[in-house]
This record gives sequence, structure tokens and C-alpha cells, in this order.
Amino acid sequence: VVIEIGWFFTQARWLPRLPLTGWLVLVSAVMALRMGLTAGAAQWLWVLLLVQGLHALTFAAHHTACIALLSHHFPGRLRGRGQALYSVLGYGLPGVIGGLGGGLLSQAFGLRTVFWVSAACALVAAGCAWRLRAIEHPRDGRS
Repeated sequence: VVIEIGWFFTQARWLPRLPLTGWLVLVSAVMALRMGLTAGAAQWLWVLLLVQGLHALTFAAHHTACIALLSHHFPGRLRGRGQALYSVLGYGLPGVIGGLGGGLLSQAFGLRTVFWVSAACALVAAGCAWRLRAIEHPRDGRS
């Protein structure tokens, strides 16, 4: 949480370094790495501390980029609707599906499998973000 707070206080310095969709690609790729390391190297405390430190990037930077994209795509009075969709589709529905699916996977195949599946999902998300980046700005990739 401390690292997340640090991100939120310094995000104005970091955010302009990549297009918003570029941040989505980066945080999704880092999330895949984070979940893969958790699945494959959780026996080492230093690895767990490292991947927990990456939470600031995989959550806080992701949230910042998403809110900025929402502000762009849902201007003015539509902003509240965009944020409601983001809450439901970005956290609510995936939280329920992930909780139920993760529980079933864990019960059937062990907790390590849940993290491997999470890593695979993050790679799919990185691919989707890469495609979105190309669609939104086909010439220069900036957002």
C-alpha cells in the first residue's frame, strides 16, 4: 500500500512517459510476470516481496490509466456512467468470476494453477491493450 501511495503522489511525473494505452500494455505484461513469479517461485521470500512491490504498478498505474481513458472517452455528464461501467466490468464482474473460478481451480489443481491462469489472463490483456493502442492511434501509438 505504501508503494501505491507513492505512485499516486508521483504519477504526474511518470504518466506522460507513455501513451495511456501503452501503460495498459506495460502493466498487463508486468502483471503476467508478477503472477508467473508467484506461481513458479513463491518459495523464496525475496521473490514474494518483489512481486508485492510490483502491485503498485499493476494496480495503481493501471487504475490511473483507466480513469484517464474514461475521462477521455466519457466526457462531461457521461463520466459517471463510464466510471460505473469501469467499476462493474473492471472489478465487480471479474472479482466474482475470478473468485469462483479461482476457488474451483485451486480445489481441483492447487493454488499454483490459479496464479498460472492469472498470468495467462494478463498476457491476453496485454495483447488486447496492444491492439487497442494500434486502433486508437495507428500512426504514432500515442494517446
